[in-house]
Amino acid sequence: MQLRISLLCILLVSTFTVFAVDKGNFKTCSESSFCQRNRNLPLGEPRYHVPPSSVRPEPDQGKLSFHINDQGGVVLAATLQTLENGLLRFSLEEFRPAATHGRFSPSEYSLVREPINLPFKVLTQSESQIYIQNGGIQALVEFSPFQLSALREGEPFAVVNKRNLMNFEPFLSKDDWNASETDKVWEENFKSHRDSRPFGPSSVGLDVRFLGAKHLYGLPEHSDGLSLSDTKSDGGDPYRLYNLDVFEFEVNSRMSLYGAVPLVYSLGVNGSNGFFWMNAAETWVDVEKVSGGGDSVVGSLLNSVFNSGGSDYIDTHWVSESGLLDFFILPGPTPSSVSEQYAVLTGVTPLPAIWSLGYHQCRWNYKDQEDVAQVDANLEANLIPYDAIWLDIEHTEGKKYFTWDGNKFPNSVEMLDKLAERNHKLVVIIDPHIKREENYRIYKELKERGFLVKTSDGSSDYEGACWPGSSSWPDFLSREVREYWSQCYLVENYSGSTTNLYVWNDMNEPSVFTGPEVTMHKDAIHAGGWEHRDIHNLYGLLVTLGTYEGLMMRSKHQERPFILTRSVFAGSQRYSAVWTGDNEASWSHLKSVLPMLQQMGLGGIPFVGSDVGGFFKHPSPELLVRWFQVGAYTPFFRQHAHIDTPRREPWLFGEDNLRIIREAISNRYQLLPYWYTLFYQHTQGGAPVLRPLWYEFPSDQNTWGMYQQAMLGSGMMISPVTEIGQTSQEVYFPEEESCWYDKDSFVKFSGGETRSISTPLDKIPAFLRGGSIIPLRMRVRRSSNPNPNDPFTLYVALDNKQQAKGYLYWDDGHTFSYQDGNFLVREFSYKDGIFSSETAKASGNFATQSWIERILVIGLSKKPIKVSDTNTATELYTKWEPSTRTQ
Repeated sequence: MQLRISLLCILLVSTFTVFAVDKGNFKTCSESSFCQRNRNLPLGEPRYHVPPSSVRPEPDQGKLSFHINDQGGVVLAATLQTLENGLLRFSLEEFRPAATHGRFSPSEYSLVREPINLPFKVLTQSESQIYIQNGGIQALVEFSPFQLSALREGEPFAVVNKRNLMNFEPFLSKDDWNASETDKVWEENFKSHRDSRPFGPSSVGLDVRFLGAKHLYGLPEHSDGLSLSDTKSDGGDPYRLYNLDVFEFEVNSRMSLYGAVPLVYSLGVNGSNGFFWMNAAETWVDVEKVSGGGDSVVGSLLNSVFNSGGSDYIDTHWVSESGLLDFFILPGPTPSSVSEQYAVLTGVTPLPAIWSLGYHQCRWNYKDQEDVAQVDANLEANLIPYDAIWLDIEHTEGKKYFTWDGNKFPNSVEMLDKLAERNHKLVVIIDPHIKREENYRIYKELKERGFLVKTSDGSSDYEGACWPGSSSWPDFLSREVREYWSQCYLVENYSGSTTNLYVWNDMNEPSVFTGPEVTMHKDAIHAGGWEHRDIHNLYGLLVTLGTYEGLMMRSKHQERPFILTRSVFAGSQRYSAVWTGDNEASWSHLKSVLPMLQQMGLGGIPFVGSDVGGFFKHPSPELLVRWFQVGAYTPFFRQHAHIDTPRREPWLFGEDNLRIIREAISNRYQLLPYWYTLFYQHTQGGAPVLRPLWYEFPSDQNTWGMYQQAMLGSGMMISPVTEIGQTSQEVYFPEEESCWYDKDSFVKFSGGETRSISTPLDKIPAFLRGGSIIPLRMRVRRSSNPNPNDPFTLYVALDNKQQAKGYLYWDDGHTFSYQDGNFLVREFSYKDGIFSSETAKASGNFATQSWIERILVIGLSKKPIKVSDTNTATELYTKWEPSTRTQ
């Protein structure tokens, strides 16, 4: 595919009752003793010191070891590592643990690999400090009191333990605790539930100051906007990271939701850096924003006062109930470099199958095989392209997973094969709660092999209630259990399945209806004797890891798996797509979609979406249409609904609304080449697919607080309508000296300006960034891939210098052959009136019969005299649109 061309052309709310989230079912910080203890620590009181004689630098190994002593004589072993990409890692544990229990680390599952240590140079070492350097990044360890500062080119940007809030509760016996405190710290009650805490209190915490920062972002998953709010000024709780099944969650809240990624980005005039707290236990994070009154951290050492970015800073306080104290400082200095550094640690989302980027039709539940066939036929009859139909829990026999209800789905293989004939997939739900029924093969085998999570004394299998009633949970921390789970997905083991079936892992926080906070008791026991409190936020990742390996085994590592999960932790992106859980059909929940998805993308999880239309309640036609328009521009695009809601397939809301919804879905399919290219680019450096404006324009301070506009890659911007009856939208166009074009009309806008855009019901404001080239496929089929040789169209949106650049990644769309070089990457450019297409990656050798059918050049300064192929001197057909200066 090579071209070189000179000057171109080329309703109402339903009446059934749904109860909103009951906050009383979930703890506040005041009801969590470890959160209280750490939050109430006195500020500025020195508690930890480094004996200078304990400091052991190993520059060639990139490792600095030392002891940290507390006032009670407890000795802790600290390690500071200088890593690739300028990363710093600090870890802390007991020097000689008083118990054999040890401290859990999620690194085996969260990290894609152990990062590479790089040598450092000792710049200075004295009785009071040691100062080391790795490339342009320096680290200063001050001894009394202990403090760690990270610097870039001699300028500090992050300080650990500045406020002396570091706290490490060592394993002790009950006799070592004050008698008046013993009952509270050695066991804790919440409602009717008792947490036995057999190993006693073992929380870890510390404070981190981000110098020069004006905003802090991250900590998915929460529904509290994009820029993290100040948790101290409003007297509220810290942000909580504890994966929970929150029924109809509340927006604008710092409550825990279904996922936990303990990562933040700071942003200020000096750039961006990040902080990753690697701990899978329950975690709370306070945020305090300070303007003015900053101080120099290392002025005596640097002989200068840190004044870049003024005296603004943001203080954070991180506290986890148990586990290692283990964190990474990501030096940036740009948002894109922070995401790249985080990807080095936790990995990226593998290239998804292109069908998974299409439209998904789902509800709880399509009631039987005939219903599935009818939905498929109606989608076809109404000219709505789609790629997958989904089945919820009612497809099973008595909610026993890996089974089918024989009355509702008498021939599931036939159903799957018919869908496959029309290039459609089936996705079914497989939850980790296992019905306790002796004649259920999965339960019987898990029980007999000792593969279930145990009670606190280890004498019996943990039991709780979920959808099937009495249930137990596989212990996914065990490799043997994950291997067993993987084998359940093999066609020969999963009766009624075919390779056209894919998987939805829900309820994997885990959700336990009868448990404390609707989850598993913290003193339940996993493989290796680890308590559930140690691994809680990791459980959902482990479920999807077992599922991913199963789908890989099923196809003999040939076909790309697709898994959707609700519960996530750092590293989940390597195995699954994610959705934002049990939202509701309301305008406030529609407004929460973009910030929540951008937050997830910053957390390294790009394949994200929300339930289009809202899971609970019934959307009005206007709300449903607007939600489809938003969904079409989100990475994962699925309509879903609660079993008690009226049916809401697109053809049920009248012809006019159907037309608009069809246009939104068709627009999604036209843009699939761009979506696919963005996911490829994510694999190369970890960049979010849907990203905040400030991620792309960090020097434009007007973007720092924005979250109702977003970038799709670097080349498109969306500003969806999220208010009822809204007929116009105020849109900010970032970056002075830039230009933008309306995606539909090609009307031009100048950067650095806010303009009012007309937004009738059939319009979603979407814009092309000047200087970008966007690949499309304009021939919309009934799914993503009925004709792999369809041609491409290119939108060439010129900047103010009459230039543009863009890429197209392409391969077979479903296998792993791209890993063997079976792909192509084309780099397109337009400059000085010449359009060119060149191979961007020489190793790619994918052969395709697709061609570039049409090139639309937008924003030409004057009408071309002639357009020809410079390779053949052939004059090309052109059409000039003077109103939009488009050829």
